[in-house]
Parts: sequence; structure tokens; C-alpha cells
Amino acid sequence: MSTKMMLEQRRVAVIELFLSGVEQNQIFKTLDPKKFGRSFIWRTLKRFRETGNIIDKRRSGRPRPICTAVNKKKVRQLLTRHPTLSHRKIAARVKISNASTRRIVTKVLGYKSFKRTKTESLTDTVIHKRVQRCRKLLTWLKSVNPKRIAFSDEKIFSIDEKYNSKNSCIYSISWKDIPKQFRTVQESQYSKSVMVWAGISSIGKTPLVFVPEGTKINAKAYQVYFQNSMCGIMELIENYTQSSANHLLSVTNRIEWNVMF
Repeated sequence: MSTKMMLEQRRVAVIELFLSGVEQNQIFKTLDPKKFGRSFIWRTLKRFRETGNIIDKRRSGRPRPICTAVNKKKVRQLLTRHPTLSHRKIAARVKISNASTRRIVTKVLGYKSFKRTKTESLTDTVIHKRVQRCRKLLTWLKSVNPKRIAFSDEKIFSIDEKYNSKNSCIYSISWKDIPKQFRTVQESQYSKSVMVWAGISSIGKTPLVFVPEGTKINAKAYQVYFQNSMCGIMELIENYTQSSANHLLSVTNRIEWNVMF
């Protein structure tokens, strides 16, 4: 339902109460105050007393110098060819003000602004491989005990001081009173960082493992960190499943985990 039709229905409701003998103050108390304000009721009754109806008065008919059909067509064509153009650039190309551009885009054309999202750059070959691997993984998961599956990942954390030119300040009487180590913030092209590795399963999680600097994370490194860190979880699984599946957790296969690379 359009706004104009809703406005007419509200006016009709006010006039019906007025014709039935309800006073103006009582009309305000009877109707919803969120939709029927005192000024709205007063204007509606005034128009009805003066004209005998609730039809809008005729406008002055002043022509629109900016929001014309030509400008609307130009803006629509620009957004069709370049949907990422800003209002400022559209206004510069059409040679109208920024406010008029926003009015045409949002109110006249009915366009809405949406944020662009980031996604991975995947080729058709990579997408096809991912589909095949996911299908193999789903098939493999059907034949494996979920409690014997563990996930691991590594993350690089920067340990350099976080510097913000707007918020990082030093309070002192004078610049000379500030110690030299606090006057500047050292920055380098390659910031200092530390890599942390961890694993998790349905039973528990591993302690954090700080990877030495210069270590290359590959399949062999994963196996080393996995075997050294999962012993605690393996003991939990052994105690958890000793009554029902003691044969799956013998000493010989304690580190025989299904590692996904």
C-alpha cells in the first residue's frame, strides 16, 4: 500500500469520528497517538471545514529544475554501466549538486547501497578440485569414528608495538624531558612475529605450541607437532572409551591419528 493511500485512510478515520459527534480532543485519545498526532487531526479537520473534503490542495506547479527526466536517465545509465560510482562522482559527471544526486538515486530511482564482500580468488580448476576433495572427505568421514578426528591450525601474531598516530601520545612538560626510548616508535618492513600452533578434537584440545622462527610448516612438521601435542588428549580418549573400545586405543596405535592436511 502506498503512502498516499495510507494517508487518505487516516484522514477518513478522523472525519468519520468528527461526523459522529466526537470532539477533537477525544479523537486524539481514541486513535493511535503514534499515527494520529494532534497537529495531523487539527489540519485534517481544518481542511474539511474549509473545503468540505479531504483531498490535497493543488500545488503551485513550480517545475523541477534538477530532478528532470533527462538527469534521471543520465544517472540511471551511469549506475548501469558503473554501479560502484560514488554520489560525488555521479554529481560531477551529470553536473548537478551532491544532494540532488542522492535524492535521485535513493528516492526517485529507489536504489540502495550495499557493501561489497571479499572472497577468495578461485579458478575453475581449483573449484573442481575442492569439490572432488570434499566428496572424498565426506565418504571418508562415514567410516571413521568422529572421536578419533582432530583439527589443527597455525596463526602468525605480530609482536611489534601497535602505533596509532591519533591515539598514541606522550604527556610531558617539554619534549626534552621525554626519555629517548619513548620518543619514537620503530618500524621495519618485516615486523617481528611469532607462529602459534594448536589442535582440537571432540574430547579436548592441545596446549599452545610456539613454532620456532624459520620453521617451515609442511606435512612432516604437522606430524611432529601433532604427535608431541596430542598425547594428553589420547589419554582422555583412552579413559573415555576404555570400557567400549579398548582395542582401538592400544599402546601401539596411540599416535595413529587421522590427520587431515
